[in-house]
Amino acid sequence: MPSGQDQERAAATVATQLQEGRRVCLLFVCTHNARRSQMAQAWATLAFRELPAVSCASCGVERTQCHPSAVASLERAGWKVSPAGDGLSYDIAWPDTDVRCHLSSKLAADALSCSPQPTSEGETVTIAFFICAGDAISQCPRLPGITASLPWHYEDPGHADGTPDEQAAYDNASANIRAGIDALFQRVKQLCDVPSPL
Repeated sequence: MPSGQDQERAAATVATQLQEGRRVCLLFVCTHNARRSQMAQAWATLAFRELPAVSCASCGVERTQCHPSAVASLERAGWKVSPAGDGLSYDIAWPDTDVRCHLSSKLAADALSCSPQPTSEGETVTIAFFICAGDAISQCPRLPGITASLPWHYEDPGHADGTPDEQAAYDNASANIRAGIDALFQRVKQLCDVPSPL
């Protein structure tokens, strides 16, 4: 999990860009864009829905598929899941909200091309959160055009694939990522002095 120092640095980086009038794309990066980064994209899309200047995406160094066990874990956590026609991606929605998210494995160039473009409301900057941990860090892409690259490490639940611990590993990873994202959002909101909805 990210250290307290990493959390604070990430929150300060995002808040500074928002305070300077920019739109921010949070880009979650891991090797295959199959598990952790997809979970992070989903939970960040939900958490940051109160800040319309923030969008969320994910990518990897290889294009594979959104792993079914990661999607199943999100579904157990409350997301409504609809498989896309290609069999490799999913559309998910959070109940009783307008929060929607398309999960598919993407390369960095694909993810960046989907990021919001500059508008009359301000320039859009991309902040990359590298979820890779251990030896996988060396495989994470070096991304051009990124305003900041931040460590945001979580253990890969893929180590439990095909074992009796698989479901628990994915659910634990999802819960940890959600907690980290929620803490990030709350700190960004605090730094930007955004009031909570009534």
